Amino acid sequence: MSDRPISAGEGLALLRPCLAPGSRAVLAVSGGADSLALLVLAGEAAPALAALGVSLSVATVDHGLRRESADEARFVAKMAARCGLPHTILRWDGAGAAPNLSARAREARYALLAEEARARGAGAVLTAHHRDDQVETHLLAAARGATGPRLAGMRPVRALAPGLVLARPFLGVPAARLRRSLSARGLRWVEDPTNSDPAYARARLRARLAAQGFDEAGIAAALARAGEERAQAERALVRFLRGQAGLSVGEAGDIRFSQAAFAAAPLCVALDFLARAVTAAGGSAQPASREKIARLGGRLRGGGIVHATLGGCRLGAGAGAVALSREFGRRGPDVVRPAPGRRHAVFDGRFDVVHEEAAARIEAFGRLGRGNALEATLPVVTQEGGRVLAAHRGLLRKLPKGTAVLAATQRVGWRLLADLDIEEAMLTGVGQIAANPPEPVGKKWGDHYLHPDGRGVEIDSATARNEVTAQFQDGP
Repeated sequence: MSDRPISAGEGLALLRPCLAPGSRAVLAVSGGADSLALLVLAGEAAPALAALGVSLSVATVDHGLRRESADEARFVAKMAARCGLPHTILRWDGAGAAPNLSARAREARYALLAEEARARGAGAVLTAHHRDDQVETHLLAAARGATGPRLAGMRPVRALAPGLVLARPFLGVPAARLRRSLSARGLRWVEDPTNSDPAYARARLRARLAAQGFDEAGIAAALARAGEERAQAERALVRFLRGQAGLSVGEAGDIRFSQAAFAAAPLCVALDFLARAVTAAGGSAQPASREKIARLGGRLRGGGIVHATLGGCRLGAGAGAVALSREFGRRGPDVVRPAPGRRHAVFDGRFDVVHEEAAARIEAFGRLGRGNALEATLPVVTQEGGRVLAAHRGLLRKLPKGTAVLAATQRVGWRLLADLDIEEAMLTGVGQIAANPPEPVGKKWGDHYLHPDGRGVEIDSATARNEVTAQFQDGP
């Protein structure tokens, strides 16, 4: 039967591929049927996993979007205790934020889960996305006009943060089996009313599929085809990246590459790369539209001098090279106020920052009215009133002697290569900021990544920046 309960043994078999021996993982559990099944099956598997050195913990994000959310989080805490697993409630204080509240809540959820994983030394966050979710994702993408690889749906494992993956052990499991697994164990779960709210496109689709059914074999075949197309496209992109002379990511989060190599690449590969580069350098949560990427790519492939802004990124091409960096814009990147008790924060999607000051905030240097186009987007730690306590090392020459060096590591390189099968990539160069001389960047500044199959990927730096740096003129 397609809806038979999942046994403890099968649960272990589903979870085991996501958990390397000696690893730690965080289970994302909301209290709904799917995530509660993840918690229960993980609890049953915990002794066998512990024998392999695997440590599990549970986290619930309380978005504060519904009055019941706090009670639901406490319900999960009790269930986690029954399963013998530690539990943490993560609260989001942006419930009043608008517009795009759902998208902001989703981004906040994964950011909080990533930070919890970091605090616990975990290399994976597990969610309970299942086969029905995958079908809905595929059909919604098709309804938006997506084609080819963009119909491949969710990945079983995807990059979530440097050194951290998001794993979905139930992606091939029907939702009915998860619910039956709870019912067979005499357990009840929380029903989120938004899952059936017709105001949401996914809820409307879910209701229609429940009433009319769907072609399971046909959609499975379509997902498989799209998945293979995505894999082929990514293999082609990897070949391009490995052979891309002059590709570099500087410690200031700027990206450089050869305009000639970009023009010579197959169009689809060039556009895939450009979309990643614009998103990574611009710090955006979502990529720019394919149409805008195609227009910009066409200009670059035409050769010559190009200046453009797109997706929070500023781009300049000339003298045979292309340079991308964060655009400061009208108000600059958002200020980050680290959570109490947490020393780590992500600034603008581009830097991992470790700070020491409890009452500090992290903001762009340009908010103080300082810096050239590149420097203005770099992070500093300030007190209220604008006093700089610590700064990205590329800014120190513009600040009083003795200003502390901010432990800020760019994650632009990680975003550029996320989910790609690159065992070893050399992104050469160091962000040359104004009068700073070029210097080699080795493992001290390298980024380390966790490949979905557990292999390490290291990005290193070795050579200087090219002459396109000249377009970033010095400022105050």
